Amino acid sequence: MITINDKTGSVILSLNPGVDSIRRCELMKEDYILLKFSLDEPMVFPLGCYADTEYGLFEVCKEQLPTYNKNTGGYDYELKLDAHYWKWNNKIFKYSPETGGNEASWSLTASLDVHASIV
Repeated sequence: MITINDKTGSVILSLNPGVDSIRRCELMKEDYILLKFSLDEPMVFPLGCYADTEYGLFEVCKEQLPTYNKNTGGYDYELKLDAHYWKWNNKIFKYSPETGGNEASWSLTASLDVHASIV
């Protein structure tokens, strides 16, 4: 049983994932669970929804929509929940040195305290 919560911790949905649901983890490439299930009515899973599983905390990091199933009249989901740290993939860090500028790509060879002060 997996419980999906909204940002405030309120339960949105509890489900037994389908047999085709997977957990995939490849170092430096991906870390997610893919839940396959069907519902009678469409449901929205906003960004920030999460599931605390035996593998760790996983969150909805991209908008996802169901597929209408003509045979059942319901909606099929392939809900991808990324590992909690994966949401940093959506953030862009821009380096703004004292001289101005707003660089999205940069390199800096300095000590750890200099890097920490920038972040």
